[in-house]
Amino acid sequence: MQVRFPEDERFPTWKITFLECLIAVVFLGLLVGYWRLEIGQHHALLEQAEHNRIRDLPVIAPRGLILDRYGHILVNNIPSFTILLNRENIAHLSDDHIEKVAKALDLDPNDIRKLIKH
Repeated sequence: MQVRFPEDERFPTWKITFLECLIAVVFLGLLVGYWRLEIGQHHALLEQAEHNRIRDLPVIAPRGLILDRYGHILVNNIPSFTILLNRENIAHLSDDHIEKVAKALDLDPNDIRKLIKH
């Protein structure tokens, strides 16, 4: 009768070597993919991120008049608009832009220039 010891039932060394090589290849593939994303495509992805900004545009709900029981108007709807200029965009603002905004708002362009300088 032959006695078998647990040490004899180990994995063959070629299987362990193959598994180590497989893990090394997988990690190398991950490193190459990470390098391509972070360094190789940096400029393209940065430009895509800059163009992918979210802008909130409020959608004004149409409202009706509020009347009392006799049909007299209690509340009327008057459209109002808000213009916002970010300080970071002032450098890019030309006189042509100021003229167009003044014309659209029916204001004097010099008044708008004074508001921008403050």
